[in-house]
Amino acid sequence: ISGITVSRFFALHVVALPLVLIALVFLHLVALHEVGAGNPEGVDIEEHLDDEAIEIFVDHIQDFYGIDDDEELGLLAQIMISGYLAGKAKV
Repeated sequence: ISGITVSRFFALHVVALPLVLIALVFLHLVALHEVGAGNPEGVDIEEHLDDEAIEIFVDHIQDFYGIDDDEELGLLAQIMISGYLAGKAKV
């Protein structure tokens, strides 16, 4: 592998791929603005808009993913502790 190959590979990953991702995000936002968001689950949000709208949304997410608040906290704690321990590990 020569220096020119490494330079081209670097340029591809640092310049070209982020530009492609930015273009795709832009196109996605334009399409979302033109067409609108879909509703694959068929939930009519208008009937759920009231003072408890946030609670209904959280309950819906919990039903969909099947996890409760204590499980979410445990998972978050595990991720944070493992990240901390990985940073402290000596190689």
